[in-house]
Amino acid sequence: GAAVVKNFATLALAVADTGLVDGDSINLAERTTGNGGGAMWDVVLSSDVTENTFNIVQCTGVGTLSLVLRDTGIVDPKAWGATGDNSTDDQAALQVVLTNAGTIEFSAGTYIHNTALALASTTELIFTEGATLKYTGSAVANGLTGSSLTGLRFVNMAMEGSGEATGFSNVQLTSCTDVLFENCDISKSGSMGIYLISCIGVRTVNCNLHNNYFYGIEDKLGVSNKHTGNRCYENGETGTNTGTGGRGINVWRGTDIEVSGNSLKDNTEYGFRLYSEAGDASPTTG
Repeated sequence: GAAVVKNFATLALAVADTGLVDGDSINLAERTTGNGGGAMWDVVLSSDVTENTFNIVQCTGVGTLSLVLRDTGIVDPKAWGATGDNSTDDQAALQVVLTNAGTIEFSAGTYIHNTALALASTTELIFTEGATLKYTGSAVANGLTGSSLTGLRFVNMAMEGSGEATGFSNVQLTSCTDVLFENCDISKSGSMGIYLISCIGVRTVNCNLHNNYFYGIEDKLGVSNKHTGNRCYENGETGTNTGTGGRGINVWRGTDIEVSGNSLKDNTEYGFRLYSEAGDASPTTG
């Protein structure tokens, strides 16, 4: 028959439909019942694509067809299979999204992941009201990680760790450039809220970094980084564990580092520290 737009309540109903034809458009109300992720999908020949269960899904009603999630330029993880239901491990769907998508918009929900998520260059994570990324596996690795990346944006990101004293951070970036954290709330890591190592041109602006086991921000060997208008408080006290080394912002051997207009309160050791160790080749400047 002629290609048409067909409406379905969920993805499961769409893939099982026996009346689909190549060229149809599918309008999904939700990916799964009660979890959101509504989006447009296109019906294509399975021979033209490779299914991955996330944004390319094999049909069961017509075995020669597949559904392909339509690219709108902004990705909702729920459309790719994340649930945000505060109990399901959304690790697999979130990693596929981070690997393939540029601009990611998290709709309301708590997205659980229990292993580290690897970032890619030129990625923007935007969190709408009520969206939280919760890392339950912080005893084994850092939460969000990136190395030698550029053009990262974290906007309104709410990220929470387990509060266990593990030595792993919520966000760890190494040798990354041109990074922005804006209006983020990062808490309960087993080490640092944000851990920057040899990064250039990072800006943390108007963020809350609190109740991390060690520091809100650790900026080590950075160049031309700016930390402005942040609120770093109660680091060293996660609600689960208490340590004596809680700091708001710690700068270690940086060059041209700006720290201004921050509120640094009730951390268990220091609000702000310029740090060095015996044998360090150069001090912090800026």
